[in-house]
Amino acid sequence: MKKVTFLICFLLTQISFSYGQLRYTSHHEVGLLTYATSIGESGFSVLTNHGVALNPKVSLLLGTGVEYYPYDRFRYDVWIVPLTAGVRYLTNPEERSSFVVAADLGYGFAFSKDDESSNEISSGGIKVNPMLGWRWKLGQKRSWLQAGIGYQFQSIKLKAGAVTGRTPASDVILGYIPDQTISEKTSVDMQRIVLRVGFGF
Repeated sequence: MKKVTFLICFLLTQISFSYGQLRYTSHHEVGLLTYATSIGESGFSVLTNHGVALNPKVSLLLGTGVEYYPYDRFRYDVWIVPLTAGVRYLTNPEERSSFVVAADLGYGFAFSKDDESSNEISSGGIKVNPMLGWRWKLGQKRSWLQAGIGYQFQSIKLKAGAVTGRTPASDVILGYIPDQTISEKTSVDMQRIVLRVGFGF
């Protein structure tokens, strides 16, 4: 992952030298991650993105933040720290408001709080997040507000343990262990509808 991050930073630097007229831009967003009709079953995200505007229409960004996912009907939850590379495209940057297309691709580092269950997060996985939205300029400055809706895919690896092979005490013989714990890793692909608002300059 470090190599990928270095490569992305290197490419952004090379683009900056090539274009010469690039300017710094930042995007800050909060959002709702939902997969059901009940808001109570939803997670949330707080993200910050920083990068360069290649021209008035196209920006390239690197982002991070924190995201929270409840899953499996509240049996488990997981915190994600994503590291992404993204692009933003404005259809009418000269107007007071403009349609915007956004896409982010990266990796989410997963963490889970300790509990009494036998399940735990072993690692994170790929994150994919395309978005459509609308942006409004604030006065004559470069700052703006934005609202959007999209789809988000986040994969994690779940290390699950199950207790099997229970044997009545009367059947236990010397050297035999009646309870065995079997561990296995499974992938959990979390797919969410994203509602997000933000600001930037």
